[in-house]
Amino acid sequence: MSEMREKPVILSGGEEDLLREYKSISWLAIGSLLIGLISLLVFINPILALLSIAGVVMAVISLIQIRRRPDELRGRRLALAGLVLSALFGTYAVSRFVSYTESLAHQGKEFADEWLAIVRNGDLQKAHQLHRERKYRKHPRAEYAPYYKDQVIKQEFERFFRSQPLSQIIEIGNRGTLKYIGHAPIWAEDEWQILVLKYELAYERGGRRRSLPFRVV
Repeated sequence: MSEMREKPVILSGGEEDLLREYKSISWLAIGSLLIGLISLLVFINPILALLSIAGVVMAVISLIQIRRRPDELRGRRLALAGLVLSALFGTYAVSRFVSYTESLAHQGKEFADEWLAIVRNGDLQKAHQLHRERKYRKHPRAEYAPYYKDQVIKQEFERFFRSQPLSQIIEIGNRGTLKYIGHAPIWAEDEWQILVLKYELAYERGGRRRSLPFRVV
């Protein structure tokens, strides 16, 4: 039985030069480009800006590796394209989110300012109606007095305005100075967007200047 021997592969000078010049494409560069393209989806959902962060990180690492190992790796253009796309769409998503939250906070502040003015003026039945969910509110032109004769509604109304700091705000009324401080980060709960506004009510009592910090949700 004859033995099978492998024949040596003989390369020409040109082929040897090609092997020496061969460089593999950085998988991080490819990944950053793919993520940069996927980042287009931030137009649908801004939360996908997190992907853009990953794309930027991968692109930067890829560029560093390519610079340190120029004889082994290539793909600098791919990494740069991924970096630009990820940074561009990520920046857009962040600016869009900030603009949206500030718009929401502005609308919430307008409503809160109006509601607090109604409370401080002593129109508590109207304030209570605005506090309730829209589907449970009475028509704005309806008479509130008959509605609040119901014992269950009356107890709910009294319990609400006895709570702190509402009872203090009612007691101080328009004698104090209301100041808007700012708002906490907005978060989502089920189908609701939760906005917390921070206020401070400055007033005098017993010849001393006092302040009442509180929040409106």
